[in-house]
Amino acid sequence: MAYRALGRKTEAKELISSACNMIRREGQSIKAQHSELAMMLGNLGIVCENLGEDDLAERYLRDAVDFARVKPGKSQIDYARTLYNLGSFLIKKDRYDEAESFVRAARDVVRPLGKISPRSR
Repeated sequence: MAYRALGRKTEAKELISSACNMIRREGQSIKAQHSELAMMLGNLGIVCENLGEDDLAERYLRDAVDFARVKPGKSQIDYARTLYNLGSFLIKKDRYDEAESFVRAARDVVRPLGKISPRSR
């Protein structure tokens, strides 16, 4: 996400999108593929949001949640992060009722792990 930090959001979007396509083509194990795709799709959603491409951002953030959902174990923190990022996006769009369910779900994922809240972005 160095490009994003430098303000080079369009380049970040292109690189992340290419990485997502490469992961899909690689044919990695389903578990590893889901893990990598969830992370990349979440990053792509954040970049699209920063570019003002809200429809794409929401689609990628929702896809990230779907891919992260299938991962067990330590990846529960990653799953909580994807839930929280989607909830945060929805709050910015004044969709509070929908956002609340994702933020609460993130909290419920991390609570048994002894974490107060997921780190995001």
